[in-house]
This record gives sequence, structure tokens and C-alpha cells, in this order.
Amino acid sequence: MGKKKNNKFKIIRFVLGVASLTVLGVLTIGVNTQCHELNMDIDDMKRNLTYLRNESSSLDGKITQLYRRDNIEKIAREEINLISAVIEPIEIVLKD
Repeated sequence: MGKKKNNKFKIIRFVLGVASLTVLGVLTIGVNTQCHELNMDIDDMKRNLTYLRNESSSLDGKITQLYRRDNIEKIAREEINLISAVIEPIEIVLKD
């Protein structure tokens, strides 16, 4: 009778062990899936960051170009019909 009782405990331990390993395996697969999805999100964000850095650099170049005096004058003439002022020298005479 002792062997039958011992066999029951072995079977119960075996079933519990298999169940525990199954649960552990399922949890591991779930975590792996989440890690894969997060890695894909990270890659997308890295690509987006690279694009935005390139866009920022391009805009910085355009800003630098537009700040040049000749470009400001050209835009003022073409878009708002302004003319540049002509500064003529003035002769100042001081009398004592």
C-alpha cells in the first residue's frame, strides 16, 4: 500500500510540474511577443527621429538662407512690392 501512495504522489508531482512548466512557457511566449512589439516600436521611433533631424537640418539651412539681406530684399520686392530705400549723403555744414 505504501508503494501505491508513493506512486500517487509521484503522479501528482509530475502533473503539477508539467502544469507549472506549461504556464511558464505560455508566460515566456507572451513576454517575448511584447518585447518584439516594443522593439518594432523603437525601430519606428528611431526612423522617425532620423527623419525629423534631417527635416530640422533642412529647415535650419532655409532659415539661414532667408536671413541674408539680399533674400530679404528680394522677397520684399516680389511679394509685397516694397522698394529699397536709397540713402543719399547729406552735407552738414556747421558754423561757428
